[in-house]
Amino acid sequence: MLSVALLMVALLAGFGGFGNARIAHPAEGALYPTPPDIEITLSRFAQARPWRAELNGIDITAEFSPIDLRTLQAAGTDLASYYFDGKNTFVLDTIGGVTTRVFYYDAVGPEIEVTNVTREADFLTISGRARDVSGIASLHVNGVAATLTGKRFSVSLADDALFTFTAVDRLGHVRETQMARPELLLPRVSRLRLSREGLSAAIDRIVEKVSENLALEENLLARNPIIDQRSEIGDLEVSALRIVARSLEVAPADFTLVATPPDRLEGEIVIPNLRATFRVTGHLFANPFSTLVTLETGRLRITPTIVLGVDGAGRLEGEIAGFGSRLLDEILDYGSLPDDLKDTVREAIRETLLDVAA
Repeated sequence: MLSVALLMVALLAGFGGFGNARIAHPAEGALYPTPPDIEITLSRFAQARPWRAELNGIDITAEFSPIDLRTLQAAGTDLASYYFDGKNTFVLDTIGGVTTRVFYYDAVGPEIEVTNVTREADFLTISGRARDVSGIASLHVNGVAATLTGKRFSVSLADDALFTFTAVDRLGHVRETQMARPELLLPRVSRLRLSREGLSAAIDRIVEKVSENLALEENLLARNPIIDQRSEIGDLEVSALRIVARSLEVAPADFTLVATPPDRLEGEIVIPNLRATFRVTGHLFANPFSTLVTLETGRLRITPTIVLGVDGAGRLEGEIAGFGSRLLDEILDYGSLPDDLKDTVREAIRETLLDVAA
C-alpha cells in the first residue's frame, strides 16, 4: 500500500496536480489603460484535458499560445475587440474547477448622462452623471467648468442650440459629447438595454428551433450582420448568442446627431459592443418632434420612425415606432429564414428581450 501511495504522489508531482490552474495576469481588480495580455499556468495534466477560457462570455481558448511548458498567453492586442470599457471578467474552466478574475479596462473618456435641465431667463442649469472607471478629472460644457461631486455634475451657462460636453478622466482620456437644445437632453431615453434575465428563455427557444437543422443554423448565423466576423462557421452560434448576451447599451455619448436647416437630421450612432456604426439621415418636424431615420451599417438598412414630444417639464417623451417589430422583421428578412422560424424568433424577442432603462 505504501508503494502505491508513493507512486501516486510521484505521478501527481510529475503532472503538477490534477487540476492545477492559475490566472497569472491580469491582476484581480487592476485597472489597465491598454488591452492587457492574459496569462495562465496549467499543469501538464490539466493541459491534456479539455479546458476553456472565456472573456466577457466569449470563448477565447483558441487565442492562447504556449510560452513555456506550463504557461500560456493570449496577447491583449488580439483580444482588444472583446474587452469592455469598464469591468471585465475572465473565466478559466479546467478539470480542477473554475477560476474567475475581474479587472478593469479604460480606453475612452467619461460617459455623460444628463438627468435634469432647469431654465431661468436665458440661462440653463444642467445636471447629470459622468461615468468612468478611472474617475472624472474635469468636465466642461461649452467651455464652462462644471462642478463635480463624485459622479454627479452641475453647470450653469447661457442657453444655446448645441451643447458640447468635454470630459476628461484621470488617465487623460478625453470624450467630447454633443447634445441638442435642452428639450432633447433626456434621461428617460438615454439608454436602451437588452435584459440579461429575459435572454435565457429566449435563447433557449431560439437555439432549440435553430438546432433542428444544422445547415439552416450555419446559413442564419453566417449572414447575421452583427456577429464577430472573425469567427469560423463552427463558432458562429456561440459568437452570435454571446454578443447578444453581453447586452447592448446605447448611451448619449455614442450619438452624434446634428440638426441641419431647414429640417434635416444627420450623423451616426456608434455601438462599441457590436463594433458597428449606424449612419443616420432623416427629416425633422415641429413639436411633437418626429423623424423618419434611415440607419445603415454594411449591407443592412433599417428605417425606424421616431416620434417624440416635449412635456410640460421640458422633457422629451414618446416612442421609437418600428424599432421593435419593423426593425426585427428587416433583420430576420436579411437572414433569409423560413417563416416559421422567423415567427419563433420574433415572439421570443418581443416577449422577453427588450427593456428600457431610465
